[in-house]
Order: sequence, then C-alpha cells, then structure tokens
Amino acid sequence: MLIRPIPERQRIEMSEDPFYKKCVLNNGECKGRIEWHHHFKFAGKRTDDKFGILPLCHYHHDHESKYSRILNEVCKSRMTEEDKKKYDRKVW
Repeated sequence: MLIRPIPERQRIEMSEDPFYKKCVLNNGECKGRIEWHHHFKFAGKRTDDKFGILPLCHYHHDHESKYSRILNEVCKSRMTEEDKKKYDRKVW
C-alpha cells in the first residue's frame, strides 16, 4: 500500500501540537510508538486535512479497522465549520 506523505510544513505543525503526541484511543491496549494515521477519506482518496490525520500507537494503527466507528467520531469532532462545508457530501 502506498502511503500519502504529509506536506513538510504540516508535519512540523503537527509535531508541535500536543494532540499528536498520544494515541487517540488510549484504552489500555496501547503498544509501540505513535504513528499518524490518515483516517479521513473523501472521493476514495486520503486527505491531508488535520482533523482526519489521527495519532495512533503502533498496535491500534495495525488494528485500526476494528476501531473505525470511534475514529470516525474523533474526526467529526475535530472538524471546523469550514471543514464541514468543504465536505458536506461526506457519508459517514
């Protein structure tokens, strides 16, 4: 699988944001380093919108399909009004 690279300026911004320092699931099963997961997809493609890139530990990243519903909710809660207008046709 090809990995979509996050633009360098955005990577720097995210690395300085405390949100991206710990696993969003943090349910006691966390193992391994934090990895950034492109969870939000639109029109069949991953986007670089910050609300849709979530920090997951290695374990949860490997098993992310089991947590899709929760990750969708996290993405939705992080969307700004501008994001909601941009992706108003998104079907969750």
